[in-house]
Amino acid sequence: PRQCRNPIDHPGADARDVPGLGDPVRDGVFEFVVSSFSCGHKEIVNGWLRANPQGSYCVAELSVAIPTVPSVKARLRAIAMAEAEEAARLALGCADAAAVRALVRDRFATNGGAS
Repeated sequence: PRQCRNPIDHPGADARDVPGLGDPVRDGVFEFVVSSFSCGHKEIVNGWLRANPQGSYCVAELSVAIPTVPSVKARLRAIAMAEAEEAARLALGCADAAAVRALVRDRFATNGGAS
């Protein structure tokens, strides 16, 4: 398989803004690190999975970490069970996910809980 120089091909993209191999990239919760990227694979075989493309595949090997888990656990431990139960009851009446996030942020931002 040949090595790809730039897996991201966007007109007008500045190559300096594109993370390289080994550079961590976060989406807010998860942290992704691409360790290798290659193109030109004529088939993919992974245990029970076997696939043949019409042309060729590009393969990215990456790791995913969740660096925020320890801090989230610590914040949750600071919330009393009665407070959590009341917030859950109120969340059931929220119109959408944004309203639930606002409820949690408003209720727990000042007492060491989730924000």
